[in-house]
Amino acid sequence: MSNAHAWAARERQGKLLKKLRLDTFFFIVALTMCGMWTPERFSYSSTRSLNYRLFFLDRAVNDAQLLNGAYIVFKLRSHYVPNREVLAVKRIRCSPGDSLKVRQKDFFCNEQFLGKAKGLTLRGEKTVVFQYDGIIPAGQFFIMGTHPDSLDSRYVGFINEKDITAIAYPII
Repeated sequence: MSNAHAWAARERQGKLLKKLRLDTFFFIVALTMCGMWTPERFSYSSTRSLNYRLFFLDRAVNDAQLLNGAYIVFKLRSHYVPNREVLAVKRIRCSPGDSLKVRQKDFFCNEQFLGKAKGLTLRGEKTVVFQYDGIIPAGQFFIMGTHPDSLDSRYVGFINEKDITAIAYPII
């Protein structure tokens, strides 16, 4: 191989190496961006309280999305989970302006049966059942899971709109 051919071959190798480094750099940046974006967009529920476990999240919550049947992510504070605040996913079952009635341990929204509260927790402790009979105030939501042992409004009362952090769309 002549010197000119060798020089041209080294020149091509140098350009390919620069392109490979640039492609690798952009790949790493894109991977990092996806890694930062993914936890903000997906949530996994580790409890049995809903029929779904994986959710796509919309953090730009607006009033039009806060309808009965919508899944929401919210900050849960309860004496059942002492000394901490947890993020939970549940379903809105009764909204501001709706009529919520509790008859013993049975819950009704606009006269439609929602579910029943349990008398004991899974640990055998007596539950405190939320009591209410009236119109749900503005900015408050009655939420429930689908599992009988779900920690929800039957035991913790209304969820405040300011504690809702995302709308959750079930995936699986």
